[in-house]
Amino acid sequence: LERRIDAETAGRLTQKGTADGRRVLERLSERGLVEAAGTRRGRQYHLSAAVYRRLGQSTGYVRTHGLSRLRQEGLVLEYVQAHGRIERKHVMDLCGLSGQQAGRLLRRLCEQKKLRRRGTPPRWTYYEVFEPGQAS
Repeated sequence: LERRIDAETAGRLTQKGTADGRRVLERLSERGLVEAAGTRRGRQYHLSAAVYRRLGQSTGYVRTHGLSRLRQEGLVLEYVQAHGRIERKHVMDLCGLSGQQAGRLLRRLCEQKKLRRRGTPPRWTYYEVFEPGQAS
């Protein structure tokens, strides 16, 4: 069971092509039946909260919609507190993110001085809690 669909898949299913698939999904979005996530070619659609409510499956929306940015950050920081360090692959698994998305999340946490990058990039990189005064 797929919870998300993109314009290419919608076009293939309707046998009309990607452009028509995108138009159909945008119309459904305008009517509040689906919500869009992402941009350009990576844009995907999933059922809206209202549709899940009408179906009596409100928790399904949260699973499909994914974790908010703040919750992702919280999960990563909680993991680091519990285990002392985290690697990108753990962030991908923990938050259900792609490699690029996990990398951006870790970079953001480093910029906010919540984590510190360690190890020899790229293979041996890991992240620890940032502590002021700690040697780089």
